[in-house]
Amino acid sequence: MQGSLAHSDALGYETIFMRDIEAMGVANLLARMRDKVAARPVYLCFDMDVFDPSCAPGVCAPSWGGLTAREGLAILRGLCGLNIVAIDVNTISPPHDVAGMSALLAANVMLEGVLIFHARLQ
Repeated sequence: MQGSLAHSDALGYETIFMRDIEAMGVANLLARMRDKVAARPVYLCFDMDVFDPSCAPGVCAPSWGGLTAREGLAILRGLCGLNIVAIDVNTISPPHDVAGMSALLAANVMLEGVLIFHARLQ
């Protein structure tokens, strides 16, 4: 993991850990993200592994202590107004998706993404 983080840092990416999100809260996280990207184009890659397995069990690398569905969707909604030029959602694992919970949440994530694009057209 350390090699991946060092490589990401070298490319200019900033890694924000869950413990940091918990400490700063969603509002401060969003403010930090807005300050970082300003008006630059943003390609938002929304990895479903960020969610806690209690709300997204069917992901490739489930890890306890992730975002709740409410937190994840609030963060996504809070990105409205950024210059988001593309969005993708990834890492759903259908064989592990209990009752389609993860797929339904991923569909809601994509719906929020569509709404972000719609708001840009207004």
